[in-house]
Amino acid sequence: MHQDVVILLEVQQDDAVIFEIEDQIGALAPRLAALEAQTAAAERALAEAQNSLDGEQKRQRDLQFRIDQHRALLKRHEDVLNTVTSPREAAAAVAQTEQVRRMLADDERDMASVQSRVNDLRNYVADREADVEATRAAQAGARATLDADRRALQERLDAAQATRDEKARRVSRTLLARYDRIQRRERSIALFALRGQSCGHCDTMIPMQRRNVMVGTGAPEVCEGCGVLLYADGE
Repeated sequence: MHQDVVILLEVQQDDAVIFEIEDQIGALAPRLAALEAQTAAAERALAEAQNSLDGEQKRQRDLQFRIDQHRALLKRHEDVLNTVTSPREAAAAVAQTEQVRRMLADDERDMASVQSRVNDLRNYVADREADVEATRAAQAGARATLDADRRALQERLDAAQATRDEKARRVSRTLLARYDRIQRRERSIALFALRGQSCGHCDTMIPMQRRNVMVGTGAPEVCEGCGVLLYADGE
């Protein structure tokens, strides 16, 4: 068997180990995504509660501004009412004063309602903040375990990749490039032995002339049927 093929078969075994570790790392992603989704949901509820509170507080400020204006206007009308002398002026001043009092009363009722909603929303925001903290605290152990698992798998992957790369350097660059291209496409076994007169992967019949070349040189060839690399194992 050609020396490049011998080494490439070892590289292929290392690749199988690498794929397995990569799959294990990939399997951690859904677990982490589930934790992130829980945290995001709690944070989203908090943001919505805070937005509602901000809206009510703005309305509260606007109402307070209007109340202050109406109180100032009421005081001016009351001052005028205290200075008028004619019945007509008094009637007009009374009407204006009563109108402002009604507007002020309406504003103060609205303010009481808004203040109640603000108080409720402050409590709601505090509850949502507690939910976020509780979610993060509850996830701390799971996240620590995931991080530890990821680090351990990454160390194994780095070691396996280094072993693979060391062996791969001993294979001709042309053959390795062909192997890598097939291997990346399939993410599976890329190098197969001839099975009798056929491809060991797809059973496509290999022409005799090509088989003779493979046996004579020991060099692998690409299967015209499925595109994998084939080699003659000498048996």
